[in-house]
Amino acid sequence: DLWINVLNETLKYGLAPRSWTDYLHLTVGGTLSNAGVSGQAFRHGPQISNVLKMEIVTGTGEVVNCSEKQNNELFYSVLGGLGQFGIITKARIKLEPAPVMVKWIRVLYSDFTAFTRDQEQLIFAEKAFDYIEGFVIKNRTGLVNNWRLSFNPQDPVQASKFKSDGRTLFCLELAKYFNLEESSEVNQEVEKHLSHLNYIQST
Repeated sequence: DLWINVLNETLKYGLAPRSWTDYLHLTVGGTLSNAGVSGQAFRHGPQISNVLKMEIVTGTGEVVNCSEKQNNELFYSVLGGLGQFGIITKARIKLEPAPVMVKWIRVLYSDFTAFTRDQEQLIFAEKAFDYIEGFVIKNRTGLVNNWRLSFNPQDPVQASKFKSDGRTLFCLELAKYFNLEESSEVNQEVEKHLSHLNYIQST
């Protein structure tokens, strides 16, 4: 089954998987056979660290249940095993309460050292963000300018003139989960954490 289907079902109960993959139209068995890394991994580990139990079809066609306590050698071999030790047909995964609201932020860097230093700082900060992920953008001024939300609304001139000029840029993508009554407090926390970062200020 696809992760998007898992999400749609768990949301009916106000729940969501603890650790995701960035693209939700991948199969559960497929990402668990690789690792399943996303912006929650710094807190919860990759998807393979959030599995309680699986049903596996082995190379001989045998259907086997496994977990940390039952057939654990197979359990640990299959997780991240690239399908070499069996095919995952069912998985029981850890869930957590789904966030009611999410504050989503992208900031851009031209300096790799500043980018990695800030990312590391946020990962180790106490409850700064719930999702932290970095990636590289090469020669994509058009793409960056199409991310309207990536630019500070207080700085529309800078945003409209932004050009990457063929530079390699680094993007830090952040998310903070919260409830409606926490909005004011969360906005202050986010601004505090952002004030310590060295990203391109117009973004």
